[in-house]
Amino acid sequence: MNDGNQNRKNVYTIIEREGRKPFWMRIGSAFVNRDGSLNVRLAALPVDGKLHIRDPKNGNGNRQGGQGNQGQNNQQSSYPDDDMPF
Repeated sequence: MNDGNQNRKNVYTIIEREGRKPFWMRIGSAFVNRDGSLNVRLAALPVDGKLHIRDPKNGNGNRQGGQGNQGQNNQQSSYPDDDMPF
């Protein structure tokens, strides 16, 4: 049986800020069902109506369940948790 955390994803809204990096605010969690659909639970609503759903990071900073940067160029990317206040 799958552990519930394997199917959990983080839900963010991205807040654009003039002259600064966008701020990724975690506003909920999503859970992947057996058929691949998602159940999403939000603690807040995004002002622009857009959600960004990602695999959570594991203890060493890599994304769980995701493909990471495979097949992409090696540019340094900014992950949402980098600006998280909690």
